[in-house]
Amino acid sequence: MKKNRLSRHSYLILIFLWGGICLWQYYEHREVVEFARSELRNKAKDISEAVSVVIRSQRAGGSEPNQERLNRALQELVSSTDLESVMLLNSSGQVRAMLGTPLKVNMDKLAGKHEYWGNDFATFTNLVALGDSYQDDAGIDAAASPPPHAPRRNQLRNFRRIQQHILRDDGQEKIIALMDGKALDEERLNTFFSAFKPGVINEKEKQRLKRLLINKPLTIQTTSGVIQLLNMADQRKNERLHQMSRKKISELIKQRGIHSFIVTLPIASVKEASRKDINVRIIVILIALTACGALAAALRIAEKSFALQLRLVHAQDAAEYLKDQNMAAAGLVHETKNPLNIIRGLAQMIQRGTSDEDTAGTAVQIIEEVDRVTGRLNQFLDYSKPRQPSLSPVKLKDIVEDVFRLLEHDSSEKNAKMMFSGSELIAIADREMLRQLLFNLILNALGVVDGGGVIHVVLAQNPDHTLALDVRDTGPGVPPELREEIFRPYYTTSAQGTGLGLTVVKQIVIAHDWNIEVIDSDAGENIFRVTGIKQQGN
Repeated sequence: MKKNRLSRHSYLILIFLWGGICLWQYYEHREVVEFARSELRNKAKDISEAVSVVIRSQRAGGSEPNQERLNRALQELVSSTDLESVMLLNSSGQVRAMLGTPLKVNMDKLAGKHEYWGNDFATFTNLVALGDSYQDDAGIDAAASPPPHAPRRNQLRNFRRIQQHILRDDGQEKIIALMDGKALDEERLNTFFSAFKPGVINEKEKQRLKRLLINKPLTIQTTSGVIQLLNMADQRKNERLHQMSRKKISELIKQRGIHSFIVTLPIASVKEASRKDINVRIIVILIALTACGALAAALRIAEKSFALQLRLVHAQDAAEYLKDQNMAAAGLVHETKNPLNIIRGLAQMIQRGTSDEDTAGTAVQIIEEVDRVTGRLNQFLDYSKPRQPSLSPVKLKDIVEDVFRLLEHDSSEKNAKMMFSGSELIAIADREMLRQLLFNLILNALGVVDGGGVIHVVLAQNPDHTLALDVRDTGPGVPPELREEIFRPYYTTSAQGTGLGLTVVKQIVIAHDWNIEVIDSDAGENIFRVTGIKQQGN
């Protein structure tokens, strides 16, 4: 019972282990999908920031971007990427520019998380800084810009004010030195980044800014846009921005020209990443299931092996016990035969030394009973002996004829005829055991035939070159339900039988790895057939 509980606990542990692996793969898959979504969010953010830089770059040329130029820039953006649509809203929520397919989501759904995930697309809202001179209420093309030759004192003043908390002490001088009209290369970009305090620009932001600024001249407007983008680059800053009070947002709009940029992107990349990852997860889960199944099978096999070993130990103990019992019984039989021989000898002396017929007859009865008991004891000794055959070539015909001679007196009393058929074949067997097998089978046949019966020993060769030995008789036969029972110890239907003769035959057959069966022939004969006898030369 305790072992069964341990087995059930082991199987439950395997089930929980597999379930844990499935749960682990589920959460890993969710992380992969979330990472793919995050990549799409970052892509939308990069596009928003790129639009902001484009507008600032146009303004750096000396004029505000009008509607036509902005639409053209958005058209280039849509055609060069896999965007479905872009939309620019002013601080009042009015559409200032839109290109691509119409917006597929209600604006109310974007008000909370500022993103919406559909079946085939995702829409994101990002805030972009377009500068304090970019007028929301006047429209994109209504804001006037100062003449190219006029000094931009307000811009310089704003630049000095913004840079105080993020630039190094010499950062302003470095940036002003780079505003020489030359395009920014790698070396000049590194000089530009070194103007900021440590931690202001991380590696990811550096790579993003490199893509935006490389091979372009550095201007005050570009620098102001970079500084404003740095203040808004992190998603957490955007979230904090959305959580600000309306008063704070209004102040920020007045200072920096905050606009909403809505980007709609297809989510095919997210679906593809999810599909590939889920295939891998399914393979891992199937491998885990196979491993757990193999462990369960191994556990089951180990349990069966343990049970078989336990049964083997018990069988060995029982065999040792039976061996001891057989030795004790054999010793008892041997010690019993000695006084029986003495009794038989005394009875013979009485028979020879008396003239009284009654006394002599009693002595004869004693001798006969002693002989009968001694015969049974001898059969028991034969039965209790361990069967270890000593194999050698044996001519079967000679063995059969020898047994016929020994039982000639018994066959005469029964008026039975004994005959042999078959070639002079040579078998590989223990000679004495084979002789005893034939003796017991023929003696058993003589016990069941009536007067004038026939006992026929037939030797034949099988197609596989083994030999078959039949002992046939014309007796009443053995009922099918008793054909296994007759080989058990002490089973007999004869008043004179001991029930050990056929048991000894069964032992000899098993010792030689032969087979024995009782069958009925078409001629009405009862047949004891021994098969599997190896032939010399095979």
